[in-house]
Amino acid sequence: MTNRWTRAFGLLAAALACGWLCAAASAEAQAGSTTPPPPPGWTLRIPDLLHLDAQQAAAFQVYVSALPDPKAQPAPLSAEQFGAMAMPRRLDFVADHMAADLAKQRELAHAMQRFYALLSPDQRQRFDDATRPPTERLEIATDGALPFPPQTPDYQLPSHTNPHWLIMPQSDDLQRIYPTAALKAGVAGLVHMACTADDQGYLKDCVVRDETPAGLGFGNAALEATGYMRMYPATNFGVPARAFVIVPLRFSSAK
Repeated sequence: MTNRWTRAFGLLAAALACGWLCAAASAEAQAGSTTPPPPPGWTLRIPDLLHLDAQQAAAFQVYVSALPDPKAQPAPLSAEQFGAMAMPRRLDFVADHMAADLAKQRELAHAMQRFYALLSPDQRQRFDDATRPPTERLEIATDGALPFPPQTPDYQLPSHTNPHWLIMPQSDDLQRIYPTAALKAGVAGLVHMACTADDQGYLKDCVVRDETPAGLGFGNAALEATGYMRMYPATNFGVPARAFVIVPLRFSSAK
C-alpha cells in the first residue's frame, strides 16, 4: 500500500510540474527554458563595467538583494518527513513550494526590469554581452552520463527547474545540414520544434511546429540538428525529470 501511494503521489507531482512548465512554454523562449541566474560573483563586475550612476546602482542593488542566498536556506526536509505527511498535506506542500518559487522569480524579474529601464542603449548592450550564457560545447562523460549523479529528492530545493543547455549545435554543424537550395540562394531560416527533454537531457519525439520560410527543408534540417543537442534535464526537487521544451533554431547562411 505504501509503495502504491508513493508512486501515485510521484506521478501526480510530476504531472503538476509538467502542467506548470507546459503552460509557461513560449515559442519565442530560448529552448523553452530558463537559464539559472549567474553566480553572485558576476554582480561585483557590473557597476564598474557599466559605470553606473547613483540611481542605476541603487536599482541594481535591489536586484542583487533579491537573489537567493544559499546560506539562508532552512534545514532540508527529509524524504522520511515528507513521506510521513498525509496526502492532502503533501499536495499543499508542493503547491506552496511552487507558488513561492514563482513569486521569487517574479520578484527578480520585476527588479531586473526596473534596473534595465534605467540603462542607456550602450549600457544594455554591454550588460547583455556580460551576462549572456556560454554556448560553447561542454565535455561530458564518455559513457553518456551527465556530469552530476541523480539525486534523491531534497524538498528544500526548487520544486521544479526547467531544462537548460549543455550542448548546442555549432555553426559548422548547421552548415553540414543546411538545406542545399537555401544555402546556395543565401536564404536564412528559423524553425521552432516541440520536444521532450528526457531525464538524461536528450531531446526525444521532436516535431516541427513552424518553419520560416516554408518548403525549403529547414524543418527536416532542424530535426537532424537534434543529434547535436543535449540539455541539463529538468528537475523536481533536485531529481532529473522529463520535460516539454520548445527549441528555436536559426539557420544563417554564410553567403
